[in-house]
Amino acid sequence: MRRLDLTNYTVEVRNEEEEYRLKDGRGPFPSIQACLDALGVDQADRPSLNRWDRLSKELKDQIEPIEVVEMPYEVKPSLIELMFSRELHLSGIELLERDDLARKVKDCDGVLLLEETDWQKLKTSAESTTGFSRPDVELIRRILNAEEVEVEEKAPAEPQAEVPAEPIATEEKP
Repeated sequence: MRRLDLTNYTVEVRNEEEEYRLKDGRGPFPSIQACLDALGVDQADRPSLNRWDRLSKELKDQIEPIEVVEMPYEVKPSLIELMFSRELHLSGIELLERDDLARKVKDCDGVLLLEETDWQKLKTSAESTTGFSRPDVELIRRILNAEEVEVEEKAPAEPQAEVPAEPIATEEKP
């Protein structure tokens, strides 16, 4: 059996939005002008710039661009998508087998114990699919390095000996 952690994690990604924050912790702000408003810089005395690289050193010491943001990484949906990648060229039978596994993944909270055959399906998906990016590193690491665990099978419960029913006493009428 393999132990696979399905808990979500966070990843740092490049901020696609132009956002800024003040070095005193306030923000985010959508523009340099919004930062200047928050700093209380008078409209008449402020630069009309909207690019951080053109600000004075004094203003750069108070305003910083937000270059990286933390985003949640949804493990279960990502894992399920990986299992059904078109690059795998799944047959109908393989598709149905993976659907059973996908349902187990979807219904699991936390950690999933996988039979070796199910883990091999995930491992094959991770090794055969291309186009991953930095946020996927942890997911692939979890799949490929899934811990092998020993599981003791439960001994079947011993059947309880049947206790013979005592005869019911009946009164005979004379």
